[in-house]
Amino acid sequence: MQLITMKLKMKSDLIKLNLSFNWMLILVLFSIINLENIQAQSFEKYHDKINEFTSLENLNKQKKKDDFLYKKTKDKYHLYNSKYICFLVDLKNNKDNYALSHLNFIINDSKLKNTLQYTWINYYMAQTLTEIDAEKVAEEYIYRALNLAKKYNFKGILENSYSTLAYNNFKQKKYQIAVELYKKAYYYSIKNNQTRFFILSTINDIGVCYRKMKKNKEALFYYDKAAYLINKWPNKTEHDQMLLLLIDANKGIIYADLNDYKRAIPCLENEINYYYKHPQFLDIGAARTLIGLIEIYEKTKNNVLVKQRIIDLKKLEKRNKDDELTLLIDHFLYNFYLRNNEQAKAIEITNKLIGETDKSKNKAIAKMSVFNNLVYIERIKLLKSISKTNSELLNTAVYERKISQKISVIVTIFLVFVFVLAFFFYRSMKRNIAKNVIIEKQSLQIFESINYSKKIQDSLLPDLENMKKSVHDLFVFYQPKDIVSGDFYWYKSFQNYSVFACVDCTGHGVPGGFMSTIGSLAIDKISNSNFTDPSEMLSALNTEIIRILHQKNDNNIQDGMDLSICIIDHSKNQLSFGGARNGIIIIKEGIAQRYKADLLPVGGNYLKKGKSIERVFTTQTIDISKNDWIYMSTDGFVEQIGGDKNLPMNYLQYENLLTHLSNQENDAQRNKFMNSELNNWMGNNERTDDILVIGFQLRSS
Repeated sequence: MQLITMKLKMKSDLIKLNLSFNWMLILVLFSIINLENIQAQSFEKYHDKINEFTSLENLNKQKKKDDFLYKKTKDKYHLYNSKYICFLVDLKNNKDNYALSHLNFIINDSKLKNTLQYTWINYYMAQTLTEIDAEKVAEEYIYRALNLAKKYNFKGILENSYSTLAYNNFKQKKYQIAVELYKKAYYYSIKNNQTRFFILSTINDIGVCYRKMKKNKEALFYYDKAAYLINKWPNKTEHDQMLLLLIDANKGIIYADLNDYKRAIPCLENEINYYYKHPQFLDIGAARTLIGLIEIYEKTKNNVLVKQRIIDLKKLEKRNKDDELTLLIDHFLYNFYLRNNEQAKAIEITNKLIGETDKSKNKAIAKMSVFNNLVYIERIKLLKSISKTNSELLNTAVYERKISQKISVIVTIFLVFVFVLAFFFYRSMKRNIAKNVIIEKQSLQIFESINYSKKIQDSLLPDLENMKKSVHDLFVFYQPKDIVSGDFYWYKSFQNYSVFACVDCTGHGVPGGFMSTIGSLAIDKISNSNFTDPSEMLSALNTEIIRILHQKNDNNIQDGMDLSICIIDHSKNQLSFGGARNGIIIIKEGIAQRYKADLLPVGGNYLKKGKSIERVFTTQTIDISKNDWIYMSTDGFVEQIGGDKNLPMNYLQYENLLTHLSNQENDAQRNKFMNSELNNWMGNNERTDDILVIGFQLRSS
């Protein structure tokens, strides 16, 4: 009934029927290492053979074979085969993140030189990411596959790439773009003699896009065209029958929208009847069709069929243990009971709905972060290895301490019997006690000094009330990891301009505190020039930090800072942004948009291949509306280890957090929200860095 259902049911079969790899690897003779008559096949033949396997058992047997051959020959051909099988197996088991990691390995492997092979793997990466709702991440891979397919005229990849890119845009509700892309997929599918199933499903997809745009006339034209071609061909397959029913159901939706229930009901009932004859297809698509029928029967006051289809819907929910399907059905039933004044049943389902909504939301967030988590795999391995090393050192220290204690006991017993030596031992202990007293006093002095340093550092921060005079609304969430912080914020106002800076200095604690003090004073010094261009301000600050710390003289102190600078021109409602490794995020009408910074630090030596590089910073000019929220932040929140998988937060999650933050009404609620989100994310993990988040809205001109 829906395009998404169509894709989920048939896309994998389509791939098996139509796609083939053609990895042109040189045949390798293994006789040198005592393997007889074994040659590497082209991946095209290998891929065709793999697609004949219908069971996981056969796939795993082939994987073991390829693992064995790779171990013996070190030929990357067999390693890629094994990784490809792992991708298929994990995909079948709905382990999307593992499946993607195998493709990611093949794409990034330095030995991957075959262009056709590289193109197919990028296509599979894009298709899988699109299916798990990571459309934006998928675009990079699909465009790479599409450009290579066009350049080298790779038949099969070209039309499938256009189809996947169209589906990607459809899921983002860019229906007009999706239509044009589906038409290109149709054109190349005819030109390259694709299977009739691919051609017909593409025509149906065009119709679905037009229906979403409320262009019912165009949608019906393409539905009828696809149905005509299916009925024209003899020897219809099961896939043809399913597609015909799907087209019929899509027409039924249009008829229902037009209140033409006489034509809508048979179309939808035919699809449901087919599903009940083939229960393996009873999924979320069937649920949507049943809901559509119930709504029609309600409008036509056919209470008998309403009750029957409600029973069918509940049976379907029990049969399928799917979170998304359960949420869809229960949400419909909740509204159905309210419409029919069945308050008791509505209340009963409310608590269930709350749990399902949270579960579905968490599942969606997990899906969106699947690809981003791949970036952190090596990092987590490193953290674990460091943790293991520290644990081993601790165990060694404990063991050595036990040995030392035993020796001390023996020596002490011996000294008890020797009066003179006992006297000297007593005097030594007395001295140690005196030393401990001195150490405690020194520790207290250091602690008091650090606390006083915090007062100095806080005095350098701008007054929040003064900052609020330049903007409509302002929020600052400032959470140092230790007493003093390596993060700080800075503000200045002159003429029609206001300048905000959000700075992350190297390190945290006392070293970070020293750097933040130097940074704050350096910005104050250069600000006397009243810069109106953030890039010029970043360049001047870079020069000043290098001068203060003598970093041109190969000094050991090569610390610097990452920062973002926003200069507001109140007369134009424009914001000029420049960043040194620190970007900004703007929430506009509930949608987050990230503006990236230059990958250049301020201060320290910046070398490439041993040579110093001139740092040239850029400025981005952005038009701002009064309801837009501009967020500047350091990396402390995003890099914090936490969540269910003990990983750093990815930027999609962070953008979602800021979007919710923008809906809070005042500073008290915002601080409570941020503290709660931080604590929930950290769980039992320790803080890893200072945290600074600044948000503000402009005044209306």
